[in-house]
Amino acid sequence: MVRGLLRSVLPSIVAVFLPVRVEAFATERVVAIDRQLALLKENQPLSVGEGEMQVLYDAGRCANDLLALSGDLGELTPEECQRECLKSAQCKFASHSRRGLCTSLSFCEGYRSWEGLITWQKINNSESTSSSTDASTSASISASSNTSEEGSFSSNVHMQVFYSDGRCGAIEAIEDVGNLGRGISPEACQQRCVDAPDCKFASLGTSGWCTSCSSCHEYRQRDGFITWKKVDESSGSTMSSSTSSSSSSIPPTAAASDDSTSGSFDSPQWMMDCPAGAVLTTPCMSGHLYDAMTESVHDLIRSVSGVCNTEECEQADLAGCILRMAGHDFMDYDPSTGTGGSDACTDMGHEDNAGLAECLYLGVSNRRVSLQDAYVKFCDQVSLADFLVLAAEAVMSFQSTGQTREFLSHGFKSSFLWGRTTASESCEYSAGSLPHPEDSCNAVERVFVHALGLSWEQAAALMGVHTMGRAKPEDSGYDGWWSTPEHSRTFNNDYFVSLLAKAWCPETNVNGCSNADEGAGFCTQKNQWQRCEGDQAQAHEMMLDTDLCLIYSDQAGGGNGILQAKDDNCCAWVHSFTWDVEDAIAAND
Repeated sequence: MVRGLLRSVLPSIVAVFLPVRVEAFATERVVAIDRQLALLKENQPLSVGEGEMQVLYDAGRCANDLLALSGDLGELTPEECQRECLKSAQCKFASHSRRGLCTSLSFCEGYRSWEGLITWQKINNSESTSSSTDASTSASISASSNTSEEGSFSSNVHMQVFYSDGRCGAIEAIEDVGNLGRGISPEACQQRCVDAPDCKFASLGTSGWCTSCSSCHEYRQRDGFITWKKVDESSGSTMSSSTSSSSSSIPPTAAASDDSTSGSFDSPQWMMDCPAGAVLTTPCMSGHLYDAMTESVHDLIRSVSGVCNTEECEQADLAGCILRMAGHDFMDYDPSTGTGGSDACTDMGHEDNAGLAECLYLGVSNRRVSLQDAYVKFCDQVSLADFLVLAAEAVMSFQSTGQTREFLSHGFKSSFLWGRTTASESCEYSAGSLPHPEDSCNAVERVFVHALGLSWEQAAALMGVHTMGRAKPEDSGYDGWWSTPEHSRTFNNDYFVSLLAKAWCPETNVNGCSNADEGAGFCTQKNQWQRCEGDQAQAHEMMLDTDLCLIYSDQAGGGNGILQAKDDNCCAWVHSFTWDVEDAIAAND
């Protein structure tokens, strides 16, 4: 039955955005790579001829790799990555991500802690020195050594490990985070604390942000973080007179008392490089700066392949991912606490956000294009929170056509409000806040109507962003385009046309999760709707429950009227004899 939610949005799309919700499951390839990396860290260095690859950083990369892994050597296994570097005369260092991207470097300048990455240094066994003039300085900084050993900087004062998996919880001001430096090595972080009279404790996160504290009264568990205390051997005590006995007695592996702050957390602001020093709040924005940032995002889309068919469409993938990143950022807003919203904070390690790293910093397409390429040009002037919103708007206007492009470009620029602050703390509360596709319109109501305060018509308009991009089984478990591939790279109203003009049939267990595996908690079966008139199923067009519920209700779904592919054995379409669609919608209000 046709529902009445689309009446006011059929002629146009409200210019707001909601990316595809995606739930991740670990792919066999990533699991296999993790196993190989573990073995490589334990075994002897890989040797080929007179050269060998030795682990330089077992959880990090070179700081001069500003584009966060370009993947120029290809998508390889860890062993293949090392072999390719050994065969290349220009490759002196190689980094490998857990998604398989292998990057070569001719030199390694500085250290960046980065969980899930491993970096090797090429050693020529026939020579007594390193293959790189910078190796002596970079090799002296190791993620493993600096997280387990104390740094010694003078005869009397040195830094001693205080928490091996956490930080002090006494940081109250956002401006204090990273006050000793950003993107620096563990050794440099300790040295700067030694040199700073007011620094009694220093914490370093996976992003390389080094923060000093004058006291440490509270323990906050954070995987990937390490905290040192300054010790004066001449007095036999720490340099802090305000450290409480309770905090100093906490063992390095102690669990946090507050579960909401425990565990690892990777957020966009910690993944994005900004050599010039990122601002947390945009101080001002001119029209010229807005235009420059918008054009930089347009350049990203121009740089990827224009080929678009049922199997690939890089422009649709990049555009859809950018919109999804912005949407996942604002959809965690909680009106009861005022937390969340567009603050560039979402857990990149959470299953809901699988695939976002590609457009954010890892890169899509063979050229490894990502938002990092554009953000790094403006990160010292504009907060990441503002930049993600602007990037989404730039995508929608650039990927529209004709008068719509001109209308959106002018409208977005004239109404853009800058001043969002990038969150410097983690936001674990965002987990589970996104709408689950198979909760159908209950999820739409919970997130868009109740949390964001939208009307049902506005919520339906917001879903129109699904006109761009697609769902991938390796990310969400769902598979297909919301429209034709060609339309999926264009910001138009084809999403609404597809809802009304095409026939949809249930497609269950899209990701092939067996009942046994689901029962054991290894996976969750995913169900969606596929286009089913004629031979159109081969085009891989699909809809989710949260899409179709906007226009259809369930006539035989146990009386609740909620449309769900897993429970329905019928199909959804508007009869060809329904001449006046508006009348059909009005009849079901």
